[in-house]
Amino acid sequence: MKLRKRLTAIAAAGIAILMWGGWKVVRANVLSRNFERVKMGDSRERVVQLLGRPRSIEKCGEPFGNPGGVQGCKEDYLYASPYAPLIPEYWSVSFDNSGRVVDKVQYDSP
Repeated sequence: MKLRKRLTAIAAAGIAILMWGGWKVVRANVLSRNFERVKMGDSRERVVQLLGRPRSIEKCGEPFGNPGGVQGCKEDYLYASPYAPLIPEYWSVSFDNSGRVVDKVQYDSP
């Protein structure tokens, strides 16, 4: 009986790990694909609809060494690859005071 419980626990853990890994692959693909769909002038709501909640909301340009960002920028929504920082890939969407996209940049390591 103990062996059966252990095997069940090991199988459950294995399934959980596979599901977690699968989610990471799906999330990375969705971010990359939907980032291309973000257009200048899109609303915050549209960006969140496409990309989900950002990992963080930053001051313009600060996450990657460009304090102030593009002209008219109020804030940056920062999205990270599920593999970051191991595989450093990030997407930044900048918004103006009215909540419209004024810039978007994909950062990745060479």
